[in-house]
Amino acid sequence: DIKITTCSDDYKLVKLGDLCEIECGFAFKSTEFTDTGIPILKIKDLKNNILNLNTIDTYTKKIINDKYKIKKNDIIISMTGKEGSIVSAALSNKNLNIYINQRNCALRNIKINLNYFYFVFCKYAKKHLDFKNTGSIQVHISPTDINETYIPIPKDDKKLEHWVNTI
Repeated sequence: DIKITTCSDDYKLVKLGDLCEIECGFAFKSTEFTDTGIPILKIKDLKNNILNLNTIDTYTKKIINDKYKIKKNDIIISMTGKEGSIVSAALSNKNLNIYINQRNCALRNIKINLNYFYFVFCKYAKKHLDFKNTGSIQVHISPTDINETYIPIPKDDKKLEHWVNTI
């Protein structure tokens, strides 16, 4: 289990759940997927930190709560996969008319610099979450696992600005 427990005095460890909101995807009925309709992002559409919009399936229903829609600055992450490579994360640079399926979630309303958060999530939190799982063949992480994962944040705004400019 990879876990950040200490960091230098210039940083503080902060739970992801204290820095963003987590919106888990909806459990769309597989029997209601069709050739045309509302686009739904599944785990297969999120690989190697890229949203593959060419493989999106569609759903027949017209009424879906907009909280499941991908928004600008959402970080979409997978929550199911193989041990060591469960989590893939992609940053949405615009609002999309695509909804999030179960076992994916959106990290949104991020309270610190988005680029720093995404960088540190991919560099540290993702590695921790890739090995914090349940299951045997297909492994999972939970929203609680995400909420309880720590990332290092510079205590000084100038140091954070330096990181942002470096990224």
